[in-house]
Amino acid sequence: MLYRTNAQSRAFEEAFIRRHLPYRIVGGTKFYERKEIKDLLAYLRLGFNDQDSPSLIRTIKLGKRRFQKFQSWLNQVEQSTLDNPLAALQGILEVTDYRSKFKPKNPDDQARLDNIDELLNVASQFEHSLNFLENVALIQDGYLLDQKMQVNNTEIRLMSLHSAKGLEFDIVFMVGMEEGLLPHSRSMMKKDDLEEERRLCYVGITRAKKELFLTCARQRYSYGHSGQSAPSRFLSEIDHSLLQVNRQYDQAPSWQNHRFKTSHQQKIHTKANKNKRRLVIDEDQLDALLNDELDIKDFLKS
Repeated sequence: MLYRTNAQSRAFEEAFIRRHLPYRIVGGTKFYERKEIKDLLAYLRLGFNDQDSPSLIRTIKLGKRRFQKFQSWLNQVEQSTLDNPLAALQGILEVTDYRSKFKPKNPDDQARLDNIDELLNVASQFEHSLNFLENVALIQDGYLLDQKMQVNNTEIRLMSLHSAKGLEFDIVFMVGMEEGLLPHSRSMMKKDDLEEERRLCYVGITRAKKELFLTCARQRYSYGHSGQSAPSRFLSEIDHSLLQVNRQYDQAPSWQNHRFKTSHQQKIHTKANKNKRRLVIDEDQLDALLNDELDIKDFLKS
C-alpha cells in the first residue's frame, strides 16, 4: 500500500489492527510511535494525571521553559477545554509553541507537521479526551500484539511513494489519489513541483508487477467536518481503456469528465453541512459496509 504522505498511514494502521491483519511500515515508524505524536500525547496525559512519570519525564526533556508554560496553562485552563481532545491539543500546541521545532521547508520536518495535523484530525472525532486516550492505548496494545506475530511472508507492507523507489510488488494499492494529496497541495502552484508529483505518481504505478488498484475518497473527514474530495488529475491522464472502473456506486467516477484549471486558478472549496444530525449506527452493519458485504444504499436506509 503506497501513499503520498506518511500521515496517511494512521487510518489504515487502525483498520488493520481492528481486523487482526499483520502489517509493517517500510522506511518509517508506526503512527503512534512517532516522536511528535508521543510528545503531544504525553502533554495531554499529564493534564489528567500529574503522577504519570513517563509522560512527566518526556515533557520535561522537551524543555523546562516549555514545561513551565504548559504547567501555568494547566492551572488556568477551563476543564471543558481540557476535556475536549481537539481543543486541548490545540491549546498545548499554542502554549508550548511546539510547532516551532520544525521548519516547513525541510521535508522531514514537514512530514512531522503533517503527522501533528493528522493527530488533531483523529482527536476531533472524539467527544472526550479520556475516550481519545483510551482509544490510543488500545491501538498501542494492538501494536504490541502485532510485534509478536511471526508472519513476515503474509504481512501487508505500507510505505510512502518516496520509500517505494526501486521496489516491486505483485499487488499494489495506491491510496489517496486526490487533489491536495497527489498532487500534494504544496506542489500544485509551481509547474516544476507539479511535474515532480507526476513523476512520483509514475513511480507508484510502476511498482506493481501484476495488479494495481488506484483509490480515491469522495469525502474526507477533517477537523470535525466531512468535505468533498476532487479526484487526482493524474487519473484523468491515464488512458481509460487501460482501467477497469469499479461501478458499484450509482455515480460514475467524476474524473472521467473532469477538466482541471491551471495550477494558479485551481481552488477547491468545501462547505461544512450546517444541518447536523446525530445517528446511531449498528457496528455489525458498519463492518459489513467496510467489507463490501453491504451496499451503501442499504446501509443509509437502515
